[in-house]
Amino acid sequence: MSGDYYSETKLLLSALRGKKVLFLSHARPDLDTLASAYVLAHIFGQQASCTWGTCEKLNDSYTQRVSSFTIQPNVIASLSSYDVLVCVDFRSPAQAGPLVNELKKFSGNIVIIDHHSPSTNEFSGRVLKLIHPSRASTAQLVAQFGRELGADFIKPVSAALAMGILTDSAKFTVADAETFSTFSFLLEKSGQSYEQLVERAIPPLEIADTVAAFHALRQSKLVSVGKYLLASTNAPYHNARSANALIQLGADVALGIFPSDEGLFCAVRISNRGHSVLQLDATKILPAIAREHGGTCGGHPRAAQLNLPPYLSENIILDTFTHELQRRVKKMDKKASVKIY
Repeated sequence: MSGDYYSETKLLLSALRGKKVLFLSHARPDLDTLASAYVLAHIFGQQASCTWGTCEKLNDSYTQRVSSFTIQPNVIASLSSYDVLVCVDFRSPAQAGPLVNELKKFSGNIVIIDHHSPSTNEFSGRVLKLIHPSRASTAQLVAQFGRELGADFIKPVSAALAMGILTDSAKFTVADAETFSTFSFLLEKSGQSYEQLVERAIPPLEIADTVAAFHALRQSKLVSVGKYLLASTNAPYHNARSANALIQLGADVALGIFPSDEGLFCAVRISNRGHSVLQLDATKILPAIAREHGGTCGGHPRAAQLNLPPYLSENIILDTFTHELQRRVKKMDKKASVKIY
């Protein structure tokens, strides 16, 4: 097991022992942040007074998926009663949603446990950062901390972390050897089959949502540069799934865009060859867009998320990636033709 995990677990113990600790998930929480916060509160529960929670109420689909957790998340409205805030699966104050102003007043210690690449507007000052950008999920890190502690991996804990890994790795599209070995350990401890965990973590969409997703895919915007393809679609509520589907259909760059009153949200996916041959890296493209337009971003080279203000046009994103694809393809083939479908 990595020496980093051993030393980081000791640092965590030192920072949390005897304190009132909040393990906080990010806004618009996914299973990785929820499972990780839940399990951290479990494994450090004997060393500290632990609470885990979210900054906003869960939507119905996530409420169902966390229904088997032995403790449910609190919706946190104030940070004033905590000594230590652990930001789980995020590294920018903007990702604390309604608690952004509370963060500005927080006088306690802050710890970050995360697996994302550098983002915009990150926490500054004296912050304990336990960040591994090469890992597929924060749940993967939490499992390693738990093993270093000799934690009891009861079935709900193991299932929660396994589901976090499943969803954030896009069923192992983003993974390393440690991801597979950690998941194998958790799968065995969970007492469930792989199929059972997938069904819980990634349940089928409601029929109306499925139909809407198919309609969105039919109206995708397509741009080819030589033999490489960019595909973009408007996908309300399920933009990450739509982007994954576009990659599976053969796109090298996929943009799942969800414009709403709350913001302009975009899930970015890049194919294996887009990353390995063209060296496309979402974590190097998105920060410039976020900085220029007052947004946030985070993720991995091949799977990332961009959040922009609601009044902006999706063309900002589409034009940036179209230009980047053209630039990189034409480096290899100056005669590569550009077609818009």
